[in-house]
Amino acid sequence: YFGFRPSWSADGRSLAIPIGDDDLLPKPNFSVGIVSTADGTLKELGDSKWSKLDEVVWHPSSDSVLIVASDNVAAPTQLWELNYPSGTARRVTNTLIEYGWLSITADGNSISMIEGETRSSVWVSPNTDANAAKQVMPAKGDTWGVAWTPDKRVVYISDQSGTAEVWAMNADGSNAKQLTSDGIFKNLPTASPDGRYIVYVSSEGGGQLVRIDINGGNPLQ
Repeated sequence: YFGFRPSWSADGRSLAIPIGDDDLLPKPNFSVGIVSTADGTLKELGDSKWSKLDEVVWHPSSDSVLIVASDNVAAPTQLWELNYPSGTARRVTNTLIEYGWLSITADGNSISMIEGETRSSVWVSPNTDANAAKQVMPAKGDTWGVAWTPDKRVVYISDQSGTAEVWAMNADGSNAKQLTSDGIFKNLPTASPDGRYIVYVSSEGGGQLVRIDINGGNPLQ
């Protein structure tokens, strides 16, 4: 059991709660548990596992449970609906915005959530003195990891074009180029020592390593 509020079903017979199993790590280990208020028995709702699970709320109809969760550690939390009692999962939102603190009206017609959106910039320093750093990319979007290439360019993940894609630029911020455009969330790029490839974490399929040529071509899982 974790530090998140439980949610009552409309008939008062069940509580929905987030639960986790550390034995499943590093794979997704969170799930939704249904507790009987009559005898305290606990059952998992469906077989879906989540890397992050921040909120669990019964729908007033009691035929589904709404959750704020992510099925990949590299991806932001989104709104999902789990059918009750089957546990079949349906993704409701699909954005790069992180959601939390879910609430639903008594008639089930309206949902409110808090959304968190980050803007980050890239700075480069000629040495280890932080005071010497200069901003080379303004905070036009969010950034998920930066890395140097052997020829001293900067590779980074940015959503400034609308989705989290791989970019590369000169150390002074000039000649910025978008290298991917598949719309799949990405994270943590790194360049190979010979300067031929970039490898990053993709959220597709629950998490993959993908290699691309240094110019963005020939993606390979």
